Amino acid sequence: MINFLLCLSTSLEILYHEELAFIDLMRETGNFYVGDEFHFRFGIFLANKRFVQEQNSINRNYRLSLNQFSFLTNSEYKSLLGGKVSSKNNDDSHLFSPQSKKSSEVTFDWRTKGIINPIRNQGQCGLCWAFSTICCVEARWAQAYNTLLQLSEQMLVDCVDTCYGCMGGYADDAAAFVIENYEGKFMTAADYPYIARASICKFDKTKSVAKTTGFERVKPGSSDALIEAVQTSVCSLLIDASINSFMQYKSGIYDDTKCDPTQLDHYVNLVGYGSESGINYWIIRNSWGEAWGESGYIRIINNAANVCGVLSHPIVPKEL
Repeated sequence: MINFLLCLSTSLEILYHEELAFIDLMRETGNFYVGDEFHFRFGIFLANKRFVQEQNSINRNYRLSLNQFSFLTNSEYKSLLGGKVSSKNNDDSHLFSPQSKKSSEVTFDWRTKGIINPIRNQGQCGLCWAFSTICCVEARWAQAYNTLLQLSEQMLVDCVDTCYGCMGGYADDAAAFVIENYEGKFMTAADYPYIARASICKFDKTKSVAKTTGFERVKPGSSDALIEAVQTSVCSLLIDASINSFMQYKSGIYDDTKCDPTQLDHYVNLVGYGSESGINYWIIRNSWGEAWGESGYIRIINNAANVCGVLSHPIVPKEL
């Protein structure tokens, strides 16, 4: 009987500390639940906490951590992955070809060159396609005119009718729509602020400040071609972000081979590459806020396995 009471007391104490950790994470991420919803989300949190602990106990090149997605069901999380493969995916008529011989440096990072804005957060809206498109347009404009603007993702979600707003879309199709309908021009985030939901299109040509000339496909499956492309400018990638280890990635070189190179569902940006302890990796910018990953970024291994599909559907913005 004494042993039973001791075990019960220990279990209750553990549960108490688990609840405290759950409440702390709610505060950190701005998620608040009460009543039945509290207990439902607490159960999901516990399952994710166990997963993170188990994965981190294995000798891996990367670490996981609980974050803003650790309360969500699988279907809720996947609803935020709005990347779709464009019908232009197999069109080789616009295949990227470098205009000059690129450097052979081991490390390359656009973050050090003044053409990338701070990390943004798409929130509870599957707008990765818009964030990836905007990052590329901002970078190309900064390269051409030495001015880094903050452009409007909301303009794309409201105005691009070839995509599906928070339900998903295509980075290259979004740019093509803007070229066809708005002469390739974009408004700033200040003039057209982000609200994380679809609304009425309010494009104002008199307030447009930057433009795009569209994208070119990078040869799929070729690490060398992608290295040449990212040395030209920031690239847009369509990758697999659906699995738990990606969702709760925190640091290190991500090399989970369960991250499928054929199941593509999330747009991100490639901003560079590097090598650490003999392991080559890609530097990838996400749109999930600075608390996720390495201050909003993830390093994914660059090897023949094509982890997450980095090489599957890369595109690069054309010169202005």
